[in-house]
Amino acid sequence: MVFTPNIAIAPWRTIQNEIINLEMTQREFAERLWISEKHLSQLINGKVWLTFEFAQKLEQITNISASFWNKLELKYQEDKARLENENNLLGQKNLLNRFSCYIELVKLNLVEYSRDSLVKIKNLCDFLNVVSLDIITEKEEKTFMVEKLAFRKSSINKLSPENLACWIKAWEKLVDFTDSEFNQKAIVDVIPKLRELTKNQEALEIDKIKEILNNIWINFIVLDHFKEVPVNWISRLYKNKPLIQLSRRQKRLDIFWFTLFHELAHIYNDDLKKETVFVDWDSNIKNDMENRADDYAQKWLISDENYHAFLSKHVINENDLQKLSNIEWIGINIVAGRIAHELNWKQTNIWRLISKLRPTIKK
Repeated sequence: MVFTPNIAIAPWRTIQNEIINLEMTQREFAERLWISEKHLSQLINGKVWLTFEFAQKLEQITNISASFWNKLELKYQEDKARLENENNLLGQKNLLNRFSCYIELVKLNLVEYSRDSLVKIKNLCDFLNVVSLDIITEKEEKTFMVEKLAFRKSSINKLSPENLACWIKAWEKLVDFTDSEFNQKAIVDVIPKLRELTKNQEALEIDKIKEILNNIWINFIVLDHFKEVPVNWISRLYKNKPLIQLSRRQKRLDIFWFTLFHELAHIYNDDLKKETVFVDWDSNIKNDMENRADDYAQKWLISDENYHAFLSKHVINENDLQKLSNIEWIGINIVAGRIAHELNWKQTNIWRLISKLRPTIKK
């Protein structure tokens, strides 16, 4: 463990000791150094720096190397700057409660556990690569880490921009970055492979999804959502490569799959290079970019022709859902999920019919 003093020790203490050891007055010491007594006094009182030139003079008078005096001055200035910075950081103690995700970062081994406010502030600044927490808190949702994102959020849940910034940064720290040339049109080639994975009604095969997407140089990571971060997915450019980031906030498999295909549509349509997009699930407000991504996701999952033929039935039963699933070679949860969101008006028992076909995500 490296010792860090809680005071900055100025060189003047050592200089005063040497004056005493040499049995000189301060005036005589100044004369021998060929400087004014006033200048020596300023140095002793910490009002001027101990320069390289002065260190050479001290070496001649005291027989202590100039490098020793230079290191002494450097250590003093470093400690003084550190203590001033720590004092400034302690002034941000009232901001710590905004970063309620700290314990979640500890669990991810991204910061060290501590009860000390100063240590926690330092850890957060180091983790976020900022010199002050004010940089995050003063910018509200428009922090530099949150800009230019296309993501869906809830209007009825509180959003903490501080926790969101940490959540985004955590992904950057944990993702296995694939740094290769990206061709968005390759997305179409892997759609069948992803559709095949939807048939697993028991669990998400995250490693297989990641492998498929990494093979076309899309970075992908799953991370549980943080407190006060009601965001399910974020897709964005990171180091000029597409990055899809998922939380397990939404529990149903069909929602996971539809949102994944929706985010792939954003990448396919080159939306990530355009303006920031925020979509509110609760009020269902969408712009043209979001509607287009929804259309692509729906068509990639279930063809329009087969789906419209399915809709022609007056009464829908489980056999119908299974038949469409077989025709499309896709998981029945995908069919059930779409019916749940689009046809809940068609017959009164629709929710009871499909609920058992929409399993929740198992970790």
